[in-house]
Amino acid sequence: MSGRRSAAVAIAALALIPASSLSAHEGGAARVTLRLERSGRYELDARLDPGHLPSGGSEAFVRGLALEFEGARSIPRPIGEGAPPSGAPFTLHFDGEIPPGSSSVTVLEQASIGEILVEVDNEGVDTPARQWTRGGWRAGPFAVASAPTIPGIGETIARYTPLGFRHIVPGGLDHILFVLGLFLASRRIRPLLAQVSAFTVAHSLTLGLAMLGVVTLPPSIVEPAMSTMPRT
Repeated sequence: MSGRRSAAVAIAALALIPASSLSAHEGGAARVTLRLERSGRYELDARLDPGHLPSGGSEAFVRGLALEFEGARSIPRPIGEGAPPSGAPFTLHFDGEIPPGSSSVTVLEQASIGEILVEVDNEGVDTPARQWTRGGWRAGPFAVASAPTIPGIGETIARYTPLGFRHIVPGGLDHILFVLGLFLASRRIRPLLAQVSAFTVAHSLTLGLAMLGVVTLPPSIVEPAMSTMPRT
């Protein structure tokens, strides 16, 4: 009986937390796709959510965006119009030239906009390279006109451990409350560890499948849901 009462208390506590604070998975996480052509040109698409842009809006993102080809900086040229006034997710288009002889590229973004998925697609290479990072950081280096390089285990741990920590503290209040609710509902250590472990494994699998493009949702479902999310 006490377990049910504790679970009810946990659910009530969750209801009192503002929805805008439960933002470990930022609905407006940016997706930057860089396509490198053998002709020496590149195209870059940046999918953004206005609710997660800095105070300067899309203009701040454009000003902070740059590519580095082995030390030679390239500023992508905007194509078309900027952000639409509707407040819905939108995509900005850019292009530019690859410096001759470049073998790697790093994507830079100075604006603070939360998590970013950077995808680099070389013409003629079947598998694009992907990396999660955050606005104000850099992604790469990525190989140019060759198969994507696979980082070693040490580099992977060093790159993603800080990102995973920030995903939980301070951004993962919903995760913390979920685990707290499990603890209040069952204080026996063995079933608690089993439930937390199952949550962690399932969470990692869904993120991995989404990042690799194995599981995707159609825009007709995702875009209306994202446009109704509370803005932080």
